[in-house]
Amino acid sequence: MRSMWKGTISFGMVAIPIKLYSSTTDKDVSMNQLHEECGTKIKVPKMCPTCDEKAYQAINKELLSPTGPNGTVNYVEVIGHVDALRKGLDAGEIIKGYPLGEDKFVPITKEDLECLKLDSVKSIQIMAFIDDIDGIEDPRYFEKPYFLSPEEVGTKAFVLFVQAMEKAGVMGVGKITIATKEHLCVVSPFEGVLLLQTLKWADELSNFDEILVSGTVSDAEMEMATKLIASMTRVVDLTEYKDSYREALVDLITAKLEGKTIEKPKATPKDDRDLAEQLIASLNAIEVEK
Repeated sequence: MRSMWKGTISFGMVAIPIKLYSSTTDKDVSMNQLHEECGTKIKVPKMCPTCDEKAYQAINKELLSPTGPNGTVNYVEVIGHVDALRKGLDAGEIIKGYPLGEDKFVPITKEDLECLKLDSVKSIQIMAFIDDIDGIEDPRYFEKPYFLSPEEVGTKAFVLFVQAMEKAGVMGVGKITIATKEHLCVVSPFEGVLLLQTLKWADELSNFDEILVSGTVSDAEMEMATKLIASMTRVVDLTEYKDSYREALVDLITAKLEGKTIEKPKATPKDDRDLAEQLIASLNAIEVEK
């Protein structure tokens, strides 16, 4: 497993050298964009509209008023402009910019960003401990999970804090910077390693007052809904569930490779029954399955 970040994790005055690893793997089927007419893979170069316009003007000027020998077109210059237009910009030619308004920016270079004084760039500073996952009640905070594992020289201290956190039943709250973005994070013991989960900042959580709804339901509807929920409540093994869309997409690709005819599935008919009828039908279907 290849690490994606190296630094330290600090508990008080104790700093432990660690590595950060992704704890999940993206299994999506990768596809490219093609030109429908000829099947060629599409290229999307990054372009500068200002410089491109200058290049087009230079090409037009040369074609209309040639500067070559005996009034001929200087095709070396024209081809140079055309190649630049086709090639686009290299990564080294691109910087960031903070927008001030229409076509106005504050340019921010890589060197500018390196001047930012952030302790979390190469160190996870644990600022407090909370009672396990229950200490964060709002699930919107959670983003992406990562594994933390120690460098060889920090193994003893790492194991000590993993076991101490397990014994205390707590998780640490800290900060980490990944790819120029600082995240709030929580760190908790997980089967011998530490699991780090990045969090949203409190001011990034959206207000949902405008989408709150209310309504009146009958006692009979409530009783049936409660019964339906109870009948569907069980111990769940998440490995039972598969990505149906991904499996269907793989089958589709295989069928096309084999030259098979692809049939479009029939649309599911609209259910026009009222809520009570749908609840009754759902309960009856579960009874049949049993």
